[in-house]
Amino acid sequence: MEYMNMAIRTVKNGELIESEYELMPLGVHDVLVNVKAAGVNPVDAKQREVAAGGKILGYDAVGIVIAVGDEVQAFQPGDRVFYSGNVTRDGSFAQKQVVREELMALAPQNLTDEEAATMPLTFLTAYELLADKFGLMVTPGGAAGEKILIINGSGAVGRVMTQLAKWMGMQVIATASSLASQEMVRDNGADLVVNHHEDYAEIIQNAGWTNIAYIAVLHEPTRHFTRVAQIIEPFGHIGMIVAPVEPMDIGLVKNKAVSIDWEFMFAKASIEEKMVDQGRALQLAAQLSAEQVLTPYVGHVFNGLTIENVEEALVQTVNNGRYGKQVITMND
Repeated sequence: MEYMNMAIRTVKNGELIESEYELMPLGVHDVLVNVKAAGVNPVDAKQREVAAGGKILGYDAVGIVIAVGDEVQAFQPGDRVFYSGNVTRDGSFAQKQVVREELMALAPQNLTDEEAATMPLTFLTAYELLADKFGLMVTPGGAAGEKILIINGSGAVGRVMTQLAKWMGMQVIATASSLASQEMVRDNGADLVVNHHEDYAEIIQNAGWTNIAYIAVLHEPTRHFTRVAQIIEPFGHIGMIVAPVEPMDIGLVKNKAVSIDWEFMFAKASIEEKMVDQGRALQLAAQLSAEQVLTPYVGHVFNGLTIENVEEALVQTVNNGRYGKQVITMND
C-alpha cells in the first residue's frame, strides 16, 4: 500500500518548509507510525544547524502503528508506541514516520501522548550512562549504597537520572542554580542539592560526602572538570554527554585511574545488533512510568504540525529558561 506523508523539512541554511511526499515501502523490520506527538530536544536545533538540506527533524515521538514489515512480530496495527528513532532516518516532525521495530516499545498507558513524547531520548541517555558506561545494575536497589553526583540535575536528563538512581538505591547529589530548580531537584529525590555556580566541590566535601565513585556531567564539561577531578574517587567513573568547548586537562584524574565515559544514545540506534537494547530499555521506562517512579516533563505544547510551531518550539528549546520539554502535537 502506498502512503502519502506531510512533514516539516529543513532545507538550505536551516529554513523550514512544508513537504508532502510518498513514503518508501517498508523494510522487513520497519514499523509505520501515525505520529500523535513529538518531543523537541536540543539535538533537533543542532541538527538543523548542520543539516545540508532535506532533513526532517525530530526524534522523540508517540503514535499509533499503521502497518508493519513482513518480519515484524512484536507490534501490530493499532498498537500505541513510543521511541526516539535514528539519526540516519527522517524524524518525527511528520504525520507519519518509519521506525525500526527494535527501537520502540508500547507506550506507557498511564501517560498522555504529550507526556509520553517527552520521555524516550532523556530516559535512554540516563539509562545507558548508568548501565552501559558506569556498569551499574539498573534494578530496584541494584546500586544500593553507591553515591552519584549529577551536574545539571534540573535538566531533562538529570531529572530522569535522579529518579532512576534513587530507585536503584543510590545516594544522589545534584546541582541546580535557582531556588525553583533546587526545589524541583529535591522533589525528584536528590539527597543533597548544590549550586553549580558556586564552589560545589568544597561544599560537598564540607558536608561530609565522600566515596563518590560516579559523576554524570550533563552540561558543557570544561567549566566543571577541575572540580569533578577533586571529588571523584579513585577508580571512579566520569560520564559526559556534551562535547567540551575547550580542551580539558584529563591528566587531573590520571593518578586516580578514573574512567572517562562518553554517552551518545544514537550510537546504539545506528548499530543493528544494538538496537534491541533500546527497545528493551523503553519497556522498562514504560513500567517505571506506570509505577510512578518516573514522571513526565512537559513544558509548552504546540498544537498542530506547522512551520510556525516547529520554529517556535526549537527556539524555546534552546533559549527558554522554563522547565519541561516542548511538545508538538500532530494534525489528524
